[in-house]
Amino acid sequence: AFQAKTGSALALLYGTSATLEHHHFNHAVMILQSEGHNIFANLSSKEYSNMMQLLKQAILSTDLTLYFERRTKFFEYVLSGEFSWTVEEHRDVLRSMLMTACDLGAVTRPWKISKQVAELVTSEFFEQGDRERSELKLTPAAIFDRNRKDELPALQLEWIDGICKPLYQALLKLNRKLQPMVDGINANREKWQEMSLPNQQTHKASVCSESPVPNPNTEFGHDAETTKPRDTTEKKSHVRKFGPKLECREVLRCTGIKEADSNITSAGKKQIML
Repeated sequence: AFQAKTGSALALLYGTSATLEHHHFNHAVMILQSEGHNIFANLSSKEYSNMMQLLKQAILSTDLTLYFERRTKFFEYVLSGEFSWTVEEHRDVLRSMLMTACDLGAVTRPWKISKQVAELVTSEFFEQGDRERSELKLTPAAIFDRNRKDELPALQLEWIDGICKPLYQALLKLNRKLQPMVDGINANREKWQEMSLPNQQTHKASVCSESPVPNPNTEFGHDAETTKPRDTTEKKSHVRKFGPKLECREVLRCTGIKEADSNITSAGKKQIML
């Protein structure tokens, strides 16, 4: 999205859909064509063509928009028990999911490494946010806004719950040897949760201080005149949506907050790129 907004050379060259991913594929082809680097030199013409197509699909699948489009189908295969290693379509979808899982691997690493990667990525996000504010006169989303850096723990929780954890949980159902990766995610999530608590308490205190004085004639949750319980149910939004086309209603699900739809998608693309 940022490439398109700024009208960058890459956007003009590759278009506004999966701009960076197309750029990555073209560079991969250039490297393979360099002397001494063509590891597919001994393939037949047909085999080479098939390999290039597979390579392109694999690289383009790291675009989060495509990931969200395909993961719902992948979850359905896994949860229903219908996934088959012998079905080409199933293997194709799995290949796409594995590409994203590899890109998100830092979230499964030991805390020190995982936190460092998150901070480095966030630093790059802030630079983009600065440019959005200065060059495009836009107010960047929280994840790009340097002025809201204290929200990093909460944003990381949303990143884990909305993108990372559902994917690794689904892959775990296909291969139990991936359990250490899920354990790593859970351990890191606990760390981010601990870091987010002070901010949550500060926000809660701020909200309470701004709340109006309660009516002494009204009981909490009831109308004094009718004693009829008021509806205190709130619509919960557990995580921000990290893509524009996903609302998975299966066991492995994530729901969204409209505020961050497009901005978090671009953030996801950028984090995946590292």
